[in-house]
Amino acid sequence: MDFKIAVLPGDGIGPEIIDQAKKVIEAVGIKFNHKFNFKQDWSGPLQLIKRGISAGRDSRPCRSSDAVLFGAIGDPNTIMILSKSTSRQGLLAMRKELGLYANVRPVSTLLL
Repeated sequence: MDFKIAVLPGDGIGPEIIDQAKKVIEAVGIKFNHKFNFKQDWSGPLQLIKRGISAGRDSRPCRSSDAVLFGAIGDPNTIMILSKSTSRQGLLAMRKELGLYANVRPVSTLLL
């Protein structure tokens, strides 16, 4: 069986985690004779910088997929360029459009 998975790697540590998650998914696919077609798109602050649009403004890759693999967003190095609410609003818009539960947890970093 073939599955289409939209991949939104996010920023910060998100892409590193997503790379490893894809390896796990592919290993499971081998065991159960499934094939996965990953279609990568960008999300969060990187998408705003790169494409000038907020995450959730164009959810076609997600809607046309069987699943969405979503990485973390909110890297302090990129979020400082944007307002914190901008990436949250985009994430909430995408989740609303796809009928997903909205679960945003604000985090503050402590610099010592």
